[in-house]
Amino acid sequence: QRRAAAVAARSSFAEWERGPNHMSVFERLPSLAKAGMPWRDLATAETLFRHGDPATEFYEVEKGLVRLVLPTAEGRDVIAHMVRPGEMIVEAALFPDHHRCNAVAARPTRVRCYDRRAVMAALSVNPQAALDLIASLAAQIRALRASLEIRHLRTADRRVLQHVSAHAGPDDGRMPLDGSLKDLAAVLGLTHETLYRTLSRLEREGIIGRDAQAITLK
Repeated sequence: QRRAAAVAARSSFAEWERGPNHMSVFERLPSLAKAGMPWRDLATAETLFRHGDPATEFYEVEKGLVRLVLPTAEGRDVIAHMVRPGEMIVEAALFPDHHRCNAVAARPTRVRCYDRRAVMAALSVNPQAALDLIASLAAQIRALRASLEIRHLRTADRRVLQHVSAHAGPDDGRMPLDGSLKDLAAVLGLTHETLYRTLSRLEREGIIGRDAQAITLK
């Protein structure tokens, strides 16, 4: 049962990552050709947008990594997702007037910027692209649901192993590390001290291997 859940989670994350037909929705809209869209280069820890900022653009990460961070009433920040190259930051600007989270570069990053009004106009005359966008967002919801299910597992061991299984390659069991271990701890709902201890114990027990770039299931 745990293996089936991990396979389903891996499928959702992979589906979100590659998108319908292995292309982003924006790439299939001739009026939004990438050559005509501006980009932004972000330094590590630079903010793309903040909670409450006007939502006037959609974004596609071309290289680097972006944290989507939710501020809580208790004053804590919760990492909702790590946006990787090829993924889009779309849902915040579809209908709300303001962003509901902070977007911060986790490393030097380049994002392509798409004017919200131009995107909505292009989608209104291209029903297939609109359906593809819906499919991408549905895959994102499934991926986030799988992530939430992992966060609700009782033990740190199960959270770590389920997360690695969901994100690891199907052949080598290797999960590349996106961001820092502190980022991973936040994604799993653990303190970084608990994550470090858990990884060390799992490595000593021969359940995982790890280096600076990845965690591998054995």
